[in-house]
Amino acid sequence: MRVWRERSPWSAAVVVVGALALVAAGCGDDDDSDSSGGDSGEAAAGDFCSAGEALDVALAQEGDVPAALQDIAASAPEEIQDDVTFLVDTTEEVGEEGDPFEVDGFLDAYGAYADARVVECGYSTVEVAGVDYAFEGVPESIAAGPTAFVFTNEAPEEFHEIGVFRINDDETRSVEEILQLPEEEQMELATPVTFAFAPPGGSFTAFADLESGRYAALCFIPVGGGEDGPPHFTEGMFAEFQVT
Repeated sequence: MRVWRERSPWSAAVVVVGALALVAAGCGDDDDSDSSGGDSGEAAAGDFCSAGEALDVALAQEGDVPAALQDIAASAPEEIQDDVTFLVDTTEEVGEEGDPFEVDGFLDAYGAYADARVVECGYSTVEVAGVDYAFEGVPESIAAGPTAFVFTNEAPEEFHEIGVFRINDDETRSVEEILQLPEEEQMELATPVTFAFAPPGGSFTAFADLESGRYAALCFIPVGGGEDGPPHFTEGMFAEFQVT
């Protein structure tokens, strides 16, 4: 199926809008062996977090996204039930070839889900802004572990994204040097971790379980918003950071 958006010169894998970690952090214990209210609440939170991880994998591997969203709806906190139901219904209505991000309210509903996931599942947050053509707010160092990248597009007209890649441990060249290499070589030097995409004035949260190492942040959107323009990283929209 066509997932929410495809884009990545650095990977043969499907890149998702915002999309979401290939392997997200474990967030809770699903065992509900005790009938006490506290344990039931913990189990429900664990189910919600596990369902979020399953959505990440479904998006990254072109899996059954509607089914993953339905599992989230079944375990989501009551205050976001309407938002998650809207995500489920919209994704099913647009079908495999549609783009739910073109539906009014989809980004807002996803934002409510993402905010709840950050709280319920214990993610650290990193806030990054995209402008023409640079990232603002990418820290030099990020602590390893479950991380939510909150990406806001502050550009007036162009769409932007942040694609996060872990650079191979034995690679010593800078991100700028790697980007000068042929695409086939680039693909061998880093692993896609997570992606967040946003229209002008919008924001999106992507999740990842970061392990220590060197990382690159890149924007692949074509300059001018067409299909054939050079990617934004050729205009300087890239950054490098460490995870420790």
